[in-house]
Amino acid sequence: EQPKPGTTAEKSASSVPSSPAAVAERLTVNPHQYAQRLKAKAQADAAAASKAIKALSAEVVLKQKEAARAAADLRAAKAAQALAVVKADAAAASYDAAKAAANSQQEPAVTAERSASAGDEQAKARADRLTRAFGEALLAEDAALLIQTNASSALAEATAKLEQASAAIVAGESDLADAERRLDEARTTAAAAATAQREAERRLAPISVLISKKDRRIYVRQGLSPLFDAPIEIRDPDAPLGSHLYIATAAKEDGSSLKWSVLSMPEAQTERRKNLASADAKADISWDWRPASASPSEALERVDIPKDVRDRIAERLWTGASLIISDQPVSGETGNDGTDLTIKLR
Repeated sequence: EQPKPGTTAEKSASSVPSSPAAVAERLTVNPHQYAQRLKAKAQADAAAASKAIKALSAEVVLKQKEAARAAADLRAAKAAQALAVVKADAAAASYDAAKAAANSQQEPAVTAERSASAGDEQAKARADRLTRAFGEALLAEDAALLIQTNASSALAEATAKLEQASAAIVAGESDLADAERRLDEARTTAAAAATAQREAERRLAPISVLISKKDRRIYVRQGLSPLFDAPIEIRDPDAPLGSHLYIATAAKEDGSSLKWSVLSMPEAQTERRKNLASADAKADISWDWRPASASPSEALERVDIPKDVRDRIAERLWTGASLIISDQPVSGETGNDGTDLTIKLR
């Protein structure tokens, strides 16, 4: 029993296969054109993000090398400063010793000089020896002071270099962290662009909608993957709807609404069962004679779909779209992904 071909039918704006007027007003293009624009934008974003990732990856490598050099410079500066401290401490100790030695020889030299008389050669010789020793001690003190001064200058220079190296480490770590942050952002942007591109490509595929009176739900798929499902209301729920397939075949001249063809499953199976039962009077069969199913337009009119659901569908509804209205539930052959919406008619 094959579905009989229907005729092209125009539906009211409140039904599912309606003109995407709200989307057209918002986007000024039809859903297919909108998907193409989304795809083009996503591709441009992905290309820009890829270029940024390449540049930022090189920058991160450069910053890492600079950070490694700065760390080596810091280690060298610390070692130089520590050595300068040792030398400065040694120079200070040497100067203190030389100064103490000079001070210890000053008084004996002065005393000997005062005690020496013009005729006492021995006393004069002793005074000269002590005076020369005191002079040499003063020279040694001056030399130690110069060494201490130079060591202090070297220590100050080493300390300044250490401070510069420490500041360079902080700045380098900050620059590296900033480059890594920007690289992470570029990678996030690239991932988002890839997701947007996949979604745009999915939007280019026809949308499939199934309304099940049995389940009292509407199921929506695109690209053989679920978009969403939602509860709906059926007027006169005890009366059968039948099974009808609506297909968006073409766009109308206005470019924003669609032409639809309808295929309805006939009630031939019920008639056949009735004929078989009449022919076999001995058959003990109880037949459940159901009333005739609704026409395609009546089926549409009896379905109440929330406005937010209609709007979500309208954003993606274009040529090639299909709508099934049926008394039957979703078939078990409809998988979570990779299959279209199906029902079993018998």
